[in-house]
Amino acid sequence: MSNNQMPATAFGKPYLEEVRTDNLHPESLIGTGDDAKKVGDVADAAVGAVQASGGDATNTTVMAEGGIVARTPGIRAADNIVVHDYGVGGVSTPSDVAGIIAADAQGDKTGGKILRVAPDVDVLGDASTALAAANHTVILGNKDQRILGAPRRAVHPDHYPSPSMFPPTVKARHLTNFLTACIEASKTGGTVRIGVMGDSVDSIATCARTPVDLPWELLCDAVRKAWPNVNFETYNCAIGGMTWNSMNSDNTPPNPWNPGYADYTSWRKYVASLNLDFLLLYSAGNDGRGIDVTAMHDLVQFFEGQSHVPSIIFGVTYQPSLGSSTLDYWDVGIQEGIDFAAQYVRSYALANDYGYLDFGRWHAMCRDGFDPTVISLSRLAPNGTTLLDWGTPFNLAANQDYDFPDVTSVYNVNANYCTDWAVTFSLDPLPNVLDFQCSGAQAIWGQPGANPVFVLFNAGDNVIIRIQHPYGGTTDYDTGVPVPTVAAGAAWGLHMGVALKGTRLRVSMWSPQSGIPDPSTLEDNMWMEKGMITIFDRHIERCGAPYAPHFSFDGQAYKMAIHSLLVADSTKINPDQQRYKPIVTDNELYEFTDAHGGSDAYHFNSEGTRKILGPVIYAQDWAPDVAAAPQVASVAGRTGAVQLTAEDLNPVDGWQSLGNVKAQSLEADDYFKGAKSVTAWDAPALGEQPTLTLTSPTINETGLANVLVAYGLCKLISQ
Repeated sequence: MSNNQMPATAFGKPYLEEVRTDNLHPESLIGTGDDAKKVGDVADAAVGAVQASGGDATNTTVMAEGGIVARTPGIRAADNIVVHDYGVGGVSTPSDVAGIIAADAQGDKTGGKILRVAPDVDVLGDASTALAAANHTVILGNKDQRILGAPRRAVHPDHYPSPSMFPPTVKARHLTNFLTACIEASKTGGTVRIGVMGDSVDSIATCARTPVDLPWELLCDAVRKAWPNVNFETYNCAIGGMTWNSMNSDNTPPNPWNPGYADYTSWRKYVASLNLDFLLLYSAGNDGRGIDVTAMHDLVQFFEGQSHVPSIIFGVTYQPSLGSSTLDYWDVGIQEGIDFAAQYVRSYALANDYGYLDFGRWHAMCRDGFDPTVISLSRLAPNGTTLLDWGTPFNLAANQDYDFPDVTSVYNVNANYCTDWAVTFSLDPLPNVLDFQCSGAQAIWGQPGANPVFVLFNAGDNVIIRIQHPYGGTTDYDTGVPVPTVAAGAAWGLHMGVALKGTRLRVSMWSPQSGIPDPSTLEDNMWMEKGMITIFDRHIERCGAPYAPHFSFDGQAYKMAIHSLLVADSTKINPDQQRYKPIVTDNELYEFTDAHGGSDAYHFNSEGTRKILGPVIYAQDWAPDVAAAPQVASVAGRTGAVQLTAEDLNPVDGWQSLGNVKAQSLEADDYFKGAKSVTAWDAPALGEQPTLTLTSPTINETGLANVLVAYGLCKLISQ
């Protein structure tokens, strides 16, 4: 065999790569005898076969193993819509925006719901309405990326889980009056009245196709399933376009489709006249340009002051369509305004112990892929920024505030435009008072001002935390911790940590009186607040949306040092939040069709109602503990014994009186004191403990008397 020939049997090999032609001259021969062919002719024939149809290689068809239909590579590639197939040059440039828009349009055309990002390629973005309107798809990739300028869109990694429903936010204690009415009605055949007062989300003017698909009707369905033997009267008193202000105003008339409306000129008075046992209050979608927190509080107090008080729960609203030009819903500022109002409703419910239906939370988890209520904070890095090294002292002039610096976290959250934060600092001298803001308002929202918290250091007293409510008035909390006594020559008058995370406010402080060594001797002690005492830890009322936090003091000049500063933004997708893979596109929730309704703006179509509002409603327990109440229970202890019936144990039946024993809302591990003495089993308890006098007792008599005394059955006078 010559050097320019190879055995013809090589063509019988199963893999063509075994035939090496890359080092052969085009005139070289492949094969032997009459079958020998030039390398160049073989290559031309291969190219001709691929390009036989108009010279387009993509017209070559490929059939999957076991399949019956051959398709071109181009069609197969179209099965996976990749953003960078549509961007100019397929690289990370501003053309990514055009690529996303074009790829989204392709998904809309073909029905594809998933866009993919090429591996290890960053995606840029902008705040354009055109990008916002590209809302027909979910973007997936191999790493977690934000799309800049589009705070509620991101590249979601494939390994993220789908959302799972959070624990119930409506508890038995929030439904006391409602459950009492249900129990009574189940015994007597009476009627329980439930109603909703709110905006268009719950009204019959929403964009559904049948009343039974309305959000309010889903709640009615859930309640009826929980209490199948109770007769319910339901009242939909919601009116489109309303706000907390209009709900509280006596100048707002009731619905003309509610029975008896003509007898009332006041919407809220009409609702009160219904003597409801359960009332859902729902507003915030129209409050994004200015929530009236005073009106909201006054409305709640109005219903709490009625002779027949309903169990009140709140609805926390959700975000509108990102792609809607209606009322500028696609504007980030409008979305932040709705966050501002929705977070206030959520925080008001938590701070004042009301149940609430958190539609906004579930909506963000399902559509946007993050939980706005479950976050962690990212510590800032001083290196290369205007932030001084941790623990470095700096001076504040008289009447000068400490403003959070213009420094961003690793997740691009700016400290002077964040929603959540934690700071540890030292201050000298000890101030008389300091305050910080829990929220702030931007002019474009027209929202109310900030709600500050004051820390009062009155010498000789305990430290006081004063909460100024957004709706007016203050509440003082005595921490029980004395104001620090500063030793002569001490470098600092105060070491303190403050964290505002979600609706939770936590304040800690080092107290010289505690006997714990001054933690500032080691910087690592300070940023973890080692040796500090937690003096306040509660959920408070506050608004949402980013703002510029700052601390104010009492007018003196101060020396200050920052030991740690962490921030997060609960309104924008980033790894600070609990993340999920979205299960629905923005367009799917709102898109108008004749079959399912919808608004293309704020109101869901029936599929959106089912996917977002329904799961939150059905996740609550609308009949807690009632069926599980035992028929008879005996409770015994060292102070006697008492027997309770099922009715006595009902956790919502109000105070139960058994002689001098009273109980309410008993749960596992609860206890109460029984009668001080009894004279016989099942006998009425005595008004006071009987006495026992022993005269020349024997040892056995003394022992028996001690047992009786130990069990509270008598009191020993003499011996």
